[in-house]
Amino acid sequence: MTGADFLQLSPAAAPARGLTGWLADAIRAAIIDGRLGTGTSLPATRLLADDLGVSRGVVVEAYQRLADEGLVSARPGTGTKVSGLLPRIAARPGAGEAGAGEEGLGEAGLGEVVRAVPSLLPQPWRARAELDLSPGVPDLSGFPRAAWLRAERSVLDRASVAELGYGDPRGNPSLRRELAGWLTRTRGLRAAPDDIIVVSGVAQALALLAQWLTARGHTRIAVEDPGSLGSREELAYWGLTAAPVPVDEHGLQTAHLAGSGLRAALLTPAHQFIRRTSCARRPAASRGP
Repeated sequence: MTGADFLQLSPAAAPARGLTGWLADAIRAAIIDGRLGTGTSLPATRLLADDLGVSRGVVVEAYQRLADEGLVSARPGTGTKVSGLLPRIAARPGAGEAGAGEEGLGEAGLGEVVRAVPSLLPQPWRARAELDLSPGVPDLSGFPRAAWLRAERSVLDRASVAELGYGDPRGNPSLRRELAGWLTRTRGLRAAPDDIIVVSGVAQALALLAQWLTARGHTRIAVEDPGSLGSREELAYWGLTAAPVPVDEHGLQTAHLAGSGLRAALLTPAHQFIRRTSCARRPAASRGP
């Protein structure tokens, strides 16, 4: 019978498939609930693999997933150690001010959240958390490494010397041509390459748009209510006043927008916040996703 003293792990309790996920989940849960504190060394991959009777690759991949999530770090000569990066605690229900993770909180009960993401909230938090919508990161272990490397090699094989330097500030012309075609095929948008500007992220996009609008005399912009506080703050920094417009299950309510006289609106492409408090009256205590 195989097993390990480390977290009393036994592959007998693992699913028939998915040993890597099982091991990563067990270690992640131990980090979150405090059994593995900051700086704790994880067993060497070969040693843990031998104890569990699994291939070393299973342990290596599990550790890599945790490293991608920022929960552990590995350095040559020191092994893999717990980084101690934990989720923020959501504000307690009934608190007077919005807490660190309260932006976008709705009226859903804790049970719904815990059932949806049981590994994210350690047991001591569950009695006082209402809903945790703290900004986070996607599943980094799902990044398509092989496809990315193939695409990168393909581009570098064809790239000219000039393309390796500073190019068009609007973005590489070839990339913008590809994006124009993709937008037509997948989003039904008629866009020429010269209509597209490639930016480094949402913050840069909002900064450019806000400056363009204010330069043309626009001082107000419609935003979703509820919506991202971080976006509203950046728009305000560049001189735009956010005008909240309600959303429903279909997105921003266009009937409210039509009579507002506003010429610009910032919309979320996929999912809105879920709460009923107006963003115009909400204390500016935290950022949304």
